[in-house]
Amino acid sequence: MYCGVSIWSRQKGLGDFLMDCKELKLIGHSSLTNPNSKTYTANYQGFNFSIPPSDLIRMRGSLHKLHNGGLHNYDDFNISKLRDTIKGLKEDFNIDPTQATIHSLEFGFNIILPYNPDDFLEHLLSFKGNNFNDKYNGHYKECELHQFFLKFYNKGLQYRQPNNILRIEMAISKMAGYKGGALVLSDLLLRSTWETSFEQLLDAYHQIIMDDIIDKTLLSSLNREIYEFGVNPNNWSNKRLSSGNRYKKKKLFNPIIEKYGQCQYKEVALALMKEKYEELLQSDILTF
Repeated sequence: MYCGVSIWSRQKGLGDFLMDCKELKLIGHSSLTNPNSKTYTANYQGFNFSIPPSDLIRMRGSLHKLHNGGLHNYDDFNISKLRDTIKGLKEDFNIDPTQATIHSLEFGFNIILPYNPDDFLEHLLSFKGNNFNDKYNGHYKECELHQFFLKFYNKGLQYRQPNNILRIEMAISKMAGYKGGALVLSDLLLRSTWETSFEQLLDAYHQIIMDDIIDKTLLSSLNREIYEFGVNPNNWSNKRLSSGNRYKKKKLFNPIIEKYGQCQYKEVALALMKEKYEELLQSDILTF
């Protein structure tokens, strides 16, 4: 479930330990204002370390990829694998997960759809009055808000996998946007943290507006008018549309999709997300 993370630590002696760590191939970067002052950086299996002259050590990267030797993150990353990864950071790099403060966080799911993930992406319309940004020829869509991103992309295509893997992810860019409050690395192994993250992702997912394949001849003239308005994403992001009117139109548009949608893209993915969440949580949760 958890993937990308940015952590800061003022743990006593951590900088000295990392400077002497043979696993890290450190590169020194001189300060422009003080050539004698250097920050050392290293990349270990996709996980980045930054060791400045001060005692604030910064680390960022994908815990999921780190578990897979930096190669990929298209498989499932359950609580047991996460625990092993955090344990590895403690044993290999002396990082105390109870002292490592999280400053950004990504969490979500890789689900296998019964159809091409691009079909799902094609029908994404809007999120909280914002259009989705379309990238990589329609294989990736994201919506950026002030404190987080909502992302959907074709993970199977990214890594040339035969399965129809769709990645659904929330990226918290500022922890003020995380409903669980401040976190340290060890908190990612708490059931309460998993529950909060899942609820926040589900809440965001419920608020997206999606189209579906519909036979418009089955719609009444009124429903067809509502549908034609709804399938234009620019209508949802129109600044002249108040939040109240947007809510009313959404309440009219969604039932049409739910009743007449032939593929039920949104509901199918939702069911798979819930199933995947329970599956990933099926192991002991330990704290440090």
